[in-house]
Amino acid sequence: MPRQDLNVELATVAREEGVEWFTMGSDAHAAPERELLPFGMAIAARRDPRERILNYRPLEFARSWAHRTRG
Repeated sequence: MPRQDLNVELATVAREEGVEWFTMGSDAHAAPERELLPFGMAIAARRDPRERILNYRPLEFARSWAHRTRG
């Protein structure tokens, strides 16, 4: 099955439209595929600064962001 990572063109459109954060998931369909998550994160970090990828932020930062977002 092909990878489902966000392609560069769509990531660029998202940034231009004001998307603040990206998060990366494993797109896993079976337990062993969860090991692919670091691969997707590394690709994302080549497109965007790690500061814009929520997975790279400290847990407390992500929790605080989620709490503020929920209002």
